[in-house]
Amino acid sequence: MNVQRRIITMAIENNKIELLAPAGSMESLIAAINAGADAVYAGGGKFGARAFAENFDEKTMIKAIKMVHAAGKKLYLTVNTLLKQSEIENELASYIRPYYEAGLDAVLVQDMGVLKFLNEVFPGLELHASTQMSINMAEAVSFMPVTRIVPSRELSLDEIKILRKSTDKEIECFAHGALCYSYSGRCMFSSLFGGRSGNRGMCAGSCRLRYEMVDNGKSIADGYLLSLKDMSTISLLPELMEAGINSLKLEGRMKGPSYAGGVTRMYREAIDSILEKGRPLSREEIRDKERKLADLYNRGGFGTGYYKGIAETFTKRPNHYGVLAGRVTGIGKGFVKIKYEMDMGAHDVVEIRNKRGVSEYEYTLKDEIKKGSEVRANVLRGTHAEIGMEVYRTRNENFLKVINDSFVKDKISTAILLETKAVTGERLEIKACRKNDDKKDLLYAKVEGDIVEKASKQAVSEDRIRQALSKTGDTCFFVQEKEDIKVKASSDAFLPMSVLNDLRRKLLDELYEVLANADARLDDKKLIDSNLSHEELVSLISSQKKDEELSDKISERIMQLKEERARHDEVNECLKRELLECESGGDSSAKRITSFKRSFNSFKMRLFVALTKEQFLAAFESPGINECGIDMTDLDEDEIKELALKTHEKGKTFLVQLPAICKVKTYAFIEKEVKNLFSYIDGFIVCSNEEVTLLKEIMALVPYAEKKLILGRDLYTANSFAVDYYHRLGYGFHTVCEELSAEEIMQKGYNDEGYLTVYGRLPLMQTAGCVYKNYEGCLLSDKTNKTSRECNLASLLPVAQENEKAQFIKYNEGICFKIKPHCNLKKKGAVCANTIYDARLKDLSGNYADVKGTGCAGIRFDFTDENAKEVRDVLNRFFNGNAAVGNGKKFSGHFYTPVK
Repeated sequence: MNVQRRIITMAIENNKIELLAPAGSMESLIAAINAGADAVYAGGGKFGARAFAENFDEKTMIKAIKMVHAAGKKLYLTVNTLLKQSEIENELASYIRPYYEAGLDAVLVQDMGVLKFLNEVFPGLELHASTQMSINMAEAVSFMPVTRIVPSRELSLDEIKILRKSTDKEIECFAHGALCYSYSGRCMFSSLFGGRSGNRGMCAGSCRLRYEMVDNGKSIADGYLLSLKDMSTISLLPELMEAGINSLKLEGRMKGPSYAGGVTRMYREAIDSILEKGRPLSREEIRDKERKLADLYNRGGFGTGYYKGIAETFTKRPNHYGVLAGRVTGIGKGFVKIKYEMDMGAHDVVEIRNKRGVSEYEYTLKDEIKKGSEVRANVLRGTHAEIGMEVYRTRNENFLKVINDSFVKDKISTAILLETKAVTGERLEIKACRKNDDKKDLLYAKVEGDIVEKASKQAVSEDRIRQALSKTGDTCFFVQEKEDIKVKASSDAFLPMSVLNDLRRKLLDELYEVLANADARLDDKKLIDSNLSHEELVSLISSQKKDEELSDKISERIMQLKEERARHDEVNECLKRELLECESGGDSSAKRITSFKRSFNSFKMRLFVALTKEQFLAAFESPGINECGIDMTDLDEDEIKELALKTHEKGKTFLVQLPAICKVKTYAFIEKEVKNLFSYIDGFIVCSNEEVTLLKEIMALVPYAEKKLILGRDLYTANSFAVDYYHRLGYGFHTVCEELSAEEIMQKGYNDEGYLTVYGRLPLMQTAGCVYKNYEGCLLSDKTNKTSRECNLASLLPVAQENEKAQFIKYNEGICFKIKPHCNLKKKGAVCANTIYDARLKDLSGNYADVKGTGCAGIRFDFTDENAKEVRDVLNRFFNGNAAVGNGKKFSGHFYTPVK
């Protein structure tokens, strides 16, 4: 059976795939639903990943939930950011509660602490694992109380199919829109350069800036090197549906209602062609829709994301590129001639661009222009123009008008069915319900009038009744066709139109209340029938009691969690008292305070993590270190065994850090190597939720196995709720979140189990693409004319000094961001990846008192591009108070500067 036939068969069997649209504003929400979305996702006034979208205040969000439910659709709230301790304790419950009571369908979550909190406090509320969790396998969510997964956008179709076979949870995948260069949730670029955190919904779009790539002093590429093309999957819909995806998600909350309505309509028509007509779109239909989608927004055309390979970059322009409309054919004084290659409309906006894609002149057309016409256009004096320059349309006025007239309105339009009984001698009765309602228990409203009398003269006709009932006015309902109104009327019935009109208005008001409040979790809706049975009265009273119980439950659970955290914080208070005593101890404690301030030996856990064997051998000799870590990515098993034996000879703890991203192929080699090396390793630093499950499974196979399990910095523990969640999975230690200030670290608690990074080059991005492969050639390929030695060097020492073999990106302010290509992952059978590192070194060597004051029992050193001497110098500076200078600009991260 071919692919198309399988798709058609599947469509007939399932007959449903959700189309999920962005709603950055009420206008966009209405446009998306009117255009055919089955559900929308929206952010409220707090905690959403698009803080700069218009979003919804509480009153508007409740109104939106009711409007969407009245239309038979769903609304998902985005709480897909990291929350600080005070926010989760003092704000989250009161923020969610009114939406929960109004019938909110689901919450999209990134923070494990938020997931834990909402699951415990709000029963029955569906939770969706956001793409910011960087989920690549079903193993990542095996312990999560979620009903839906939004996996990483970096998954291929084959990986989606594996995910589908491995879980019974719903799968929601992106189908259209912008792509980040980094794995979502693994980007600190914006946070560390400007204090606007993507993990807090305030991404500054650092990947859309212009960069120069330099290798060994040679410029390799220049442009928007980290800017990916937008994704379009109109051509892939049959395959996406065959993969078992439950929801197709359209990106674009930062864009306007025309975009939301237009994109939704294109995908609605394409999906319906498969589900209702039993056929995918033809090639010509696909081309037509992609042209329209490109008119709305594109970045150098479209790619298919990672579904069929690595996502493409577009280096000329980071924003809307428009569509090619014509070329300059002539130049004169103050004018140019342009030959258009497509029909153009009045008020279309066009740009004349040079070879680099930069706009030389922009103007708005006054009149329509036919394809093939050569038109003279006046330009400003001094405008640079050349024959052959391309002309792009960036605004298609006619298309936007069609979208706006059809979908961008002041209300959602919902088709209804009406049924009237006007039988003489009986009460007039009218019923209404949604058309095409797929709910098991059909929701309807019913109103009754007086007894229908016989007509003394002219009886009312069925057509007259239909005409009166079809006048839905300014309500959100409409009658689609004549057959949607069923009339049962006596041939001699008398029915004044004023009575019918009044009842119709009352009916539609009640229908809206029934539909809008059908999913409300508090029974405050108006009831159609006031004659409640005893059981119904008991149910109503009990639902009102649940409101009080919910308040009590929220307060009780918050108090419990505060008490749990307080028990872990006793050590913090002891340490702070000790520090204050030292600082005020006078002459008698002078020697003690000098040592106390300058030496980091007093920390219970003193860990380093190295990327190379050279760094490891230099660091593990330090008397100040008692825990030695190596990243397993770039070393083979024999090398890891060698380092483990040397570490144990010194009587120190040997730890292995697992890869930052764990996909199917990565999981396979991690499992193999961990099992082979298990007896040599004292503990693990895990960097993904897949690895959380993997280690639990491996340890379950080894009786009485005791290994130290540390959460890496990418498994964010920004609040005590997240720490507690992982506690219950057996992970007793964590790396302190880099987006917390010293004060926020103290507020979070559990610091007797925390490792605070005091030195290192922080990772800004974890990427699925390789910058080298994109612009110079794969480091493992002979085509790059690189020797084997250079190739190995790129893998082991990828971020060397700039006067040596260098890999870095040159920022437009003169700062160089280091690139580490993980070539060894591919050698081990996994996939390409890069880590892009900060240009600066986080260095808290001069801040001992403040570091100690956080109450953290552990400190961590990360070595990336340092040589052996530099490693020794760093450790001497921390443990012996020597003021050796490192090899880069230093900063303190967010230790003193809270992220917004």
